[in-house]
Amino acid sequence: MLALLRPVLVLLATGGLLAVFLRQAEFSQVWAGIRLASGPMLMLSLVFTTLTYVLRAVRWQVLLSPIGRVAFGPAFRTTVMGFSANFLLPARAGEVLRPYLLARQQRLDVTATLATIVVERLLDLMTVLALFFLFTLSYVPDPRVDLKVFRAVELGVGLATLGAAAALA
Repeated sequence: MLALLRPVLVLLATGGLLAVFLRQAEFSQVWAGIRLASGPMLMLSLVFTTLTYVLRAVRWQVLLSPIGRVAFGPAFRTTVMGFSANFLLPARAGEVLRPYLLARQQRLDVTATLATIVVERLLDLMTVLALFFLFTLSYVPDPRVDLKVFRAVELGVGLATLGAAAALA
């Protein structure tokens, strides 16, 4: 009975969430937008999106290696599930769901697996800050830009990058 109840509840929850998200959609405008979309560009975006999930799963495998060996399949599957949950659920719940599901499936310590997500977010933060800092170093300000403010931003992002690196260390 429980085996039958679970898929039914998932389908009901999915239907309910779709109804909430689509209740104010203008389907004629949605369809017009779909017709104007470029097929090759949509395929290219699908390829790049899939590639980002593949790279995230590989990175997660590396971060999980001190805890235990995790094959690519489960790491990829739970990565996609987590990011899908982030899209559908509030408060980025997929960030907690992803390590929980993988830890349960692979018999890993849940707390240690959750810690890898914190390290992932720090790596992401450090990467974004470092790219922003490189941009500020290479950007030639427009004459209309207040140089004092620009230098303050440059210094702030540089210090934030160092802070993220220190937190990661």
